[in-house]
Amino acid sequence: MKQRKLEVVERNKKLNSPQLKRWKALLFNRYFFSIFSGMAVGVIFGLISLNLLTENGQPISADKKVQQTMTNHAANDETGLTETVRVDDLYVIQLGLFNDMKNAEAARAFFSDKRIAATIWPEGDQYYIFHGIFANAEKAKAKQEALMNDDVESFVKTWSIEMTIQNANEDELKRIQSLVDLWKHSLEQVDAEKDFPVDEWNEWLESGSSQSPLMERIHEHVSQMLDERSQHERAKLLDLMVDVKSMLQS
Repeated sequence: MKQRKLEVVERNKKLNSPQLKRWKALLFNRYFFSIFSGMAVGVIFGLISLNLLTENGQPISADKKVQQTMTNHAANDETGLTETVRVDDLYVIQLGLFNDMKNAEAARAFFSDKRIAATIWPEGDQYYIFHGIFANAEKAKAKQEALMNDDVESFVKTWSIEMTIQNANEDELKRIQSLVDLWKHSLEQVDAEKDFPVDEWNEWLESGSSQSPLMERIHEHVSQMLDERSQHERAKLLDLMVDVKSMLQS
């Protein structure tokens, strides 16, 4: 037991973030409260530019309605259509924020060791650590309170996702919009403590073509998400959007 504690101390000496050291002291209890059923991850990653709009430090209103809007920006130029898809009034539980990927990855590994779901969301030059994403503010606050009761520093903030789809044809735009609609529906199902709608995801795969390079990549990631799904649906949905962001910026 003493040897294991020494190994933990040595490992944490390599971490540069004071925040990580504080978390280690707070989270040493290995039987820590079980993580919520995650928010999914893994799909679009290529020609879509994903930007996140947040309301940092703003209080959450319980009666704030969850909305989803789609704005068409025109588009018939030589490269194809451009359209923006936006999902508003989501809620995330933030565990941390880092200026470099190395410390973010170390934090995620640390939480994983403690059986706490953690997803890295790159945004600009910063790296957020999220425990999950919700369509219901009360669900998010209830989960965050459970974390705080177990001495895990965290807070709930409103979050929006905006994806600009560039150089796509009409069929691709429709397929991506239907994907985002299904993603939002899946999140709402998980919030309502209902089963993750696996059949609807399979129907989405079967209902459309993946002939274009973009749709082929999206279909591949959706298939992978379904193959690797577990009880942590919420974590998978969140990872899906992170993958989409990375693919589009690569």
